[in-house]
Amino acid sequence: MTMKKPFIRTFLTLSTFFLLFNFTAKAGNGITLYTPYTKIAVPPGESIDYTIDVINSGNQLKNIDILLSGIPEEWNYTLKSGGYSINRIAVLPDEKKTLSLTINVPLNVDKGKYKVKIIGRNYDVLPIEIEVSEQGTFKTEFTSDQINMEGHSESNFNFTTKLKNHTGEKQVYALLANTSWVECNI
Repeated sequence: MTMKKPFIRTFLTLSTFFLLFNFTAKAGNGITLYTPYTKIAVPPGESIDYTIDVINSGNQLKNIDILLSGIPEEWNYTLKSGGYSINRIAVLPDEKKTLSLTINVPLNVDKGKYKVKIIGRNYDVLPIEIEVSEQGTFKTEFTSDQINMEGHSESNFNFTTKLKNHTGEKQVYALLANTSWVECNI
């Protein structure tokens, strides 16, 4: 029975060593992907701009393939660094490079939470969550801050309106002005 104790102790020590070594080796190999905005809520039709730091805390140059996973097919995105669209970046030891990720949420989208992963292949995974705050629609809004104006018959009126296209496509609109005369006897 006393012979089993040293064997078990040695086995546990070696197992712990290999587990720690394996975890450290797979925990990024010195590469960290970072953004402060890991959960954002937006309405449909918004574009989200992320700044992502790729940090190399190791002692060797690293070439990192950058991938996005979990992004819905209807959505589009661009990943840039230095003004160029990229999918791989090299980072020197003890330095960081900055990536710009723009995700365009379409107008016709379901309300809910969308989980996206920014992956530094073989190095690190940065999970982000995009919450679409309302159900997407295809609609148009026509609004004005001043909808009722009064004055003499010779008065000129100036006002501003907004026409907002919430559809997924370009639209053509025709506008018509209609004036009405109402006479009141008091």
